Amino acid sequence: MRIEDGPHFAQDVGYAGPPNPQEGQTNLFANKENAIRFPPFHGLSGIVMPLGRIVSNEQAIAELGLTRLNDNNEPIPLTPEGLAKMTGFRQRSWIDGVPSENQFPTQTSYGTWLRDNLFVPAGKEAITQGLAVANMQPEDVDRWVVGSTDGPDGLPEALLPGKDAFYIRAACPAGGLLLHELWQREDQYLGKNVFAVFSEILSPVTPPDITRAIFADTVTTVLVQNYGERFRVLHSAFVPTPDTNNVLQARPLYENPPGFDWSDPSQMVQITDRGMTVFYRPSTSEYRVVIGPKLAEWVKESVLPTIISFVDSYNKMHPDEEIDLSQIVIVGHQANGKMLTNSERNLKGLLAKKNQAVSRVRMPFVYDDIGNTSGPAVLGALNMIVRDPQYVDFSDGKPKRLLVIGFGAGLLCTCALVEVK
Repeated sequence: MRIEDGPHFAQDVGYAGPPNPQEGQTNLFANKENAIRFPPFHGLSGIVMPLGRIVSNEQAIAELGLTRLNDNNEPIPLTPEGLAKMTGFRQRSWIDGVPSENQFPTQTSYGTWLRDNLFVPAGKEAITQGLAVANMQPEDVDRWVVGSTDGPDGLPEALLPGKDAFYIRAACPAGGLLLHELWQREDQYLGKNVFAVFSEILSPVTPPDITRAIFADTVTTVLVQNYGERFRVLHSAFVPTPDTNNVLQARPLYENPPGFDWSDPSQMVQITDRGMTVFYRPSTSEYRVVIGPKLAEWVKESVLPTIISFVDSYNKMHPDEEIDLSQIVIVGHQANGKMLTNSERNLKGLLAKKNQAVSRVRMPFVYDDIGNTSGPAVLGALNMIVRDPQYVDFSDGKPKRLLVIGFGAGLLCTCALVEVK
């Protein structure tokens, strides 16, 4: 099924009346026991918890009426194996019964309903589970971070009343922006227990085509205990990557800040002492383009050179601690398994042109049973990869470095060099 226009807000289609307060909550925690739990390991812990029901590829194809085109450009059935080949995902989680936007008089009232009925309950449950995994209490947390792609206004205050939480409102680069915050204001975090919670409720705002088969409704937590002791961000940067070829088709998500100039990519991110907000995201009606070859073109021409530039810059500043891309694992945004495989191959090609070793360049895809969770995906992937000896082997007792890359919707590329002891 393909749609030509994304969902419209109430002012476009007419107010349909108030929703049932119980809608969207009936299966919110149906699979919370299937959360992936990461007990403390080298200073890191956390969870990735599915929201709603687990949806297999077979179910997604049936519910969305997905097809593919044959050589004659005719639609033919899409198989579960075919969907996995296209996206890398075998399953994802969706919340059922979320009311549509046209049941609310304004966009603000819709965001408030989502906040109070979905985002906050999901976040609270994840905080409870994330603390339990680490055997900690809320009072043990020194710094709180709240994140979300389409984060409603007032989410930190509603989720953590009385706490001074740092709020990251961004899409795919959000996890990288958290790492950048740890590095940029390190003096505020050293020696602190830092707890981050990202509620990502994406299915209600994605069109009912193959895009929805990619995204998952989840909540992710990451806890860094005694930041700087065993886990530390050594260097970080985020680079606006304007889409000059209109591959992603950006539009504003939030109200323009005073004096904002859309032609100036340096203003794409607003940073204050209380949070970060990215002012670009893909237009809903263009999500169908994001998964196609144009996205791969954008990653190859914009993101991969940014990664190489980050590494080259770091190596010039730290000649005794150079990053060797053939010896370091790259934790990339888990947006699409096929995209990461192609990115690894294309990165090898770019490095080969510079006569650099490429045989062990690795950009693993580890989210095949989760789905695309947007911003926190790199953080969940980091928690997975550091625990897997095929990627990171701590048997020699030496500290290990990883390169964490966030990119995609939001038109930013975040690069962070992290050290795990």
